[in-house]
Amino acid sequence: MSVIKIENLTKRFKDEVTIFNNLNITFKEREIVGILGTSGCGKSTLLRVAAGLDTNYEGDIYVHEELHKGVHEKIGFIFQEARLMPWLNVEENVAFGVRGEARLKKADKMLSVVGLEGYNKYYPKALSGGMAQRVAIARALINSPEILLLDEPFSALDALTKMTLQELILDLWRTEKSSTIGIITHDIDEALYLCDRLIIFTKNEEEPVIEMNISIGRPRERGDLSLAKLKTRVIGLLGLEPEWQI
Repeated sequence: MSVIKIENLTKRFKDEVTIFNNLNITFKEREIVGILGTSGCGKSTLLRVAAGLDTNYEGDIYVHEELHKGVHEKIGFIFQEARLMPWLNVEENVAFGVRGEARLKKADKMLSVVGLEGYNKYYPKALSGGMAQRVAIARALINSPEILLLDEPFSALDALTKMTLQELILDLWRTEKSSTIGIITHDIDEALYLCDRLIIFTKNEEEPVIEMNISIGRPRERGDLSLAKLKTRVIGLLGLEPEWQI
């Protein structure tokens, strides 16, 4: 069953450059979808359209089979940067936009979920990059979205922090209500480790979008030979093989 269905998406910018032309993409229930492509291919634009953050397009967006345009309460979004408000402390950042007297209690619960218990009263300037991104994840989860969309959320982090947050996302996918996840990444290893299916934007005009299923079970080993073989295929689809030889 699809949770987000994008039909006949056409997106043009003000200079009349067409980024998508009749694109059709589906995010299915209980899957993690990775979106890969070279810079400028429209990955972030696609995710912003799916999240309802960009409504200037042609085509139809369905959420749980219902036609929808604009921000949807069932969709949470995590940006590449944490985008925390420096004048608010951690729990206030997480609870921002949430109504009700129990908003801070809900925020504290989510901070515990992402491993930041005890940091409630800290301000963003006192946090590391990984901690700030955990706050952003808690903020996205506080309203229990059924769909979580992430736009290169770990690209600015060191390798060890990145792997820690990848495991956090998998744990949340298993245990929380965010049953469907879409993630943009430039990291092929990350995509193959996390995802059930890849949407790959290629440089091939005859086949600009290719979908690849990853049937390897979980938990996965990062050094799995099967993942390495898939990585070689993805590199080829992205047109990243070197044109020279040593």
